[in-house]
Amino acid sequence: MTVHKIYVDSRAAKEGDAGDFVWAPDRPLSVGKCRAFIDSVHLPVTWGTITDYNKFLYVAEELPFLTVLATASRVYLRETIGGVTGDRIVLIPPAIYDGLNLAVALSTALGANYSVSHTAVAGTLGTLTLTTTNDSFTVLSRATLLRDGAFGGSPLIKSSLQDASDILGTTLVDSSSLLTLGHGLGYRRVELSKGTYEFDSLLWSFKPN
Repeated sequence: MTVHKIYVDSRAAKEGDAGDFVWAPDRPLSVGKCRAFIDSVHLPVTWGTITDYNKFLYVAEELPFLTVLATASRVYLRETIGGVTGDRIVLIPPAIYDGLNLAVALSTALGANYSVSHTAVAGTLGTLTLTTTNDSFTVLSRATLLRDGAFGGSPLIKSSLQDASDILGTTLVDSSSLLTLGHGLGYRRVELSKGTYEFDSLLWSFKPN
């Protein structure tokens, strides 16, 4: 006995939709006298419905070298001078740096009371060592800023910190002297078209730049 199997796919329907469709082969099929059985039905898993409430994807993309963007250039500094502690924001000029040039740029931005040196470390972007003539200082991490929700006595907009934490290695941990450099990240929001998707169709529902 010879068994023949025919696969019918609703995506190849000649009429109707996935719930009620007409299918026909593109070329004639000759099937002798036999009995036919439906032995299985495959229902593709869908992603679900994309609505106004879940239509965004948030993408973080690694940038080349030590790229400082205008939207990620702030260093949140807490320093003690003469026994008085205060907060200030230091801006690193946007540019693409190597370790040595970033050290120079950060030293200039911090001011005359600070010096910054770069140390090359094999397989990494290296480290920066900060020293100061002030009593003490701390580069606050993104985690600390998000936790506190305020800086310098003013509330922070948590979605718009514009901090350089990815490059300076201070996303999770505050630093008082040593910064372990990492690649900068570019953040963007991708909007999906509203609708219901299968796996394959979802992959093509947006095209990254």
